[in-house]
Amino acid sequence: MLHIGKMIVDRPPYALSGRPESDPAVALIDDVNLRLQTLTASSPEIARLARQVTRLIADFRRAVILLYRETDRFDLAVTQSHLAKAAVLKAMSQADEQLSSRSDALGLQIQQAVSEASRWVLGLSVMIALLSFMAIVAIVRRNFNRPLMGLLEHIDAIRRGQAPPAVATGQRDEWRTIHAALRDMTNELAKSRELLLKVIDTVPMRVFWKDRELRYLGCNPAFARDAGKILPQELIGKDDYEMAWAAQADLYRADDLAVMTSGVPRLSYEEPQTTPDGLSICLRTSKVVLRNDGGDVVGVLGIYEDVTAQKEADAELDRYRRGLEELVEQRTSELLATEARAASILNSAADGIFGVDADDHITFINPAACAMFGYDAGQVIGRSAHDLFHHSHADGSPYPASECPATRAALAGRELRVDDETFWHADGHPVAVTVACSPLFENGQICGAVISVMDVSIQRAARQAQEKAMLAAEALAKTRSQFLANMSHEIRTPMNGVLGFASIGLNNFQNPEKSRNAFEKILASAKRMLGVVSDILDFSKIDAGKLVIEASDMSLGEMLDQVLALADNQARAKGLGLRREIDPGFPARCISDSQRLGQILLNLLTNAVKFTPSGEVILAARLEGKQLVFRITDTGIGMTPDELRYVFDPFQQADSSTTRRYGGTGLGLSITRHLVELMHGEIRVESSPGVGSMFEVRLPYVSAAPSATVAELSPEKLPEHSLVGITILIAEDEVINQQILELILGEAGARVVIVGDGRQAVDRIRQDGPTAYDIVLMDMQMPVLNGLAATREILELAPDLPVLGQTANAFAEDREDCLAAGMTSYIAKPIDPDALIRLILQTVGPIRKTAKTADRPRF
Repeated sequence: MLHIGKMIVDRPPYALSGRPESDPAVALIDDVNLRLQTLTASSPEIARLARQVTRLIADFRRAVILLYRETDRFDLAVTQSHLAKAAVLKAMSQADEQLSSRSDALGLQIQQAVSEASRWVLGLSVMIALLSFMAIVAIVRRNFNRPLMGLLEHIDAIRRGQAPPAVATGQRDEWRTIHAALRDMTNELAKSRELLLKVIDTVPMRVFWKDRELRYLGCNPAFARDAGKILPQELIGKDDYEMAWAAQADLYRADDLAVMTSGVPRLSYEEPQTTPDGLSICLRTSKVVLRNDGGDVVGVLGIYEDVTAQKEADAELDRYRRGLEELVEQRTSELLATEARAASILNSAADGIFGVDADDHITFINPAACAMFGYDAGQVIGRSAHDLFHHSHADGSPYPASECPATRAALAGRELRVDDETFWHADGHPVAVTVACSPLFENGQICGAVISVMDVSIQRAARQAQEKAMLAAEALAKTRSQFLANMSHEIRTPMNGVLGFASIGLNNFQNPEKSRNAFEKILASAKRMLGVVSDILDFSKIDAGKLVIEASDMSLGEMLDQVLALADNQARAKGLGLRREIDPGFPARCISDSQRLGQILLNLLTNAVKFTPSGEVILAARLEGKQLVFRITDTGIGMTPDELRYVFDPFQQADSSTTRRYGGTGLGLSITRHLVELMHGEIRVESSPGVGSMFEVRLPYVSAAPSATVAELSPEKLPEHSLVGITILIAEDEVINQQILELILGEAGARVVIVGDGRQAVDRIRQDGPTAYDIVLMDMQMPVLNGLAATREILELAPDLPVLGQTANAFAEDREDCLAAGMTSYIAKPIDPDALIRLILQTVGPIRKTAKTADRPRF
């Protein structure tokens, strides 16, 4: 109270300014109020008591201000007295100036009286003011100052952490209430402080605080243990240079100074520390600045935790993480490579492959499947595979998904393979496939399936073709068996005639009539057998694609005469009429293959005669535009529509009974059709059972130039000794053939020399000279040296000597071989005597004389 009174007595002059808030006493009261607010902010109950204390302090504050105001009034009275004195002095001065003429005695009296009055007024004013002030001070001291000072001492003890002294509250209830509230607040503060200390002491974090000189002011036990298992009090006043971590002291102090200087906390940063045991550990530290009530920096507060184990765990975890990342990267790379390989395999697979989910929706599809079914991948992804590809049976009827074996297998988790199934293309045509279905599982549950399809349309067609071919082969085998039986019949029948009549002629050689009849029958049987062999050879050539059409200038009239003459004997033998109907505009000559054209017409004529029991056969010929039209009509047995379907097929006739009744190989009409096609023509047939048949042949007509005529010699034109003067060398290994040739050529007047092989022929030419012979008749197949090789050697000795080839092989390549070896021409066996003589004459010219008869060698 003394220091407060002193502050009041010693008030500065500025108290008169009317700003009592600037007085030190008021400032002290405000400071007490601020400290109370700071100490009681942590508890609602204490805050409530503090509000009561604050109200009392506010009353005290108003009382002090009232005291100041009373004092101000006292000062004002003194001041007014001074002003009054000044006014009196001023009046006296004026009066003195006015009454200067008055006497000094009167003036002195007046001056003394005024002075005495002034002192009395001033003394009275001061006395009144002092009494008032002392009364107010006494009241304030009794009612406010002493309890207030007690409260301040109590609060200051709490601030210093000491036991607060008892407070004299006097007789006023307000002070007792304030004291009770302050006591409760003190207890609460003590509990809070105790709780705070317990928290600081028990937390695993290390807590410390330093002053501005960076000396330790305190810490918790955990920090003390890190410092060397000492008590927290032992660290007070020490700095980091005196600790076990002195090596890091500069680092720590730099951090402390940075926080205090900037005022910015530094939170959760890592720093090293050396323990008293010499170990290096890692700390995670946070530091904040400490300030006093005035906001001034007074130190730094820090907390940290040892994160060495965590760092090591993090490092180990990081190693594991890097290892795991490397492993994942490796596995990912391998997986990507595997996926790339799988995609490459999938995309390059020839079979169609697609996947479906558990609802049969397509999840992927490869290019082969897209091409197989005519879709793009974008058109099918997410759509039902069954609805797209498998919606119908092969016959087009609906195929419910519930009946689809692939769908059922996929949903049941079973593998399935169906070798003959039908899927459908986008354009609606069926695709024959083999289907393989493999289910997909995820967590033990079926999640879909992979379906592989292989297009077996070609295989199915091949299988069907194979089945068809097998049926055809079986039919052909049956037909060939019938054909062979027919061939046996056709060959044995004329062979029987040849052998039988040869025996008859041999036994009756002295009877010219019987002998002549036997030889005629032998000749007819041989020609019939030759026809069978020719049909077989022609069919073989056609089947091998080796039959060649040789077009040349030919006489249509002579060809028709020959054909009709050959068929006339057969028709007359059956009592049939055979007549011709030649249009007047039909050309006499054309460019065509005379042999094959005659063969076509002769086959049709003999076939008509064969199947005509009675009536007639007509051969009609006319020119229609650029086509030669030949029509053969008969009144025979005719054919049904079913028989017409295969009338041109090989080995076919009406039926087996017909074959036995009418004979024949069954190759004639097939050969005829192929010959017509090779000559770029057409053939058709019309027939009715019991009425007859009509075959029509149309061939391209190529006119012959008038000068392009061939002087063909008919048998009637050949003189009896047409080969007189011609010398022929014959190379033939078969004795019978030697004798036949010698008789045929000898009767024609030729001189004949016969050798048994090609080597003997060459030696004879070398021996007799190149001009000794007009022509050489060379067999193709002989021992020692064959005809081809012998021809080459002969032509080296005699380049101008013509060589004719003869062989039983009647194929085109045989003729080509003959011509390639240098032979002039070619004739097939069996040899027609007239054809041979005619060929020799065409080759050597009319009776060529190579030397005088006397100059020729004698044989």
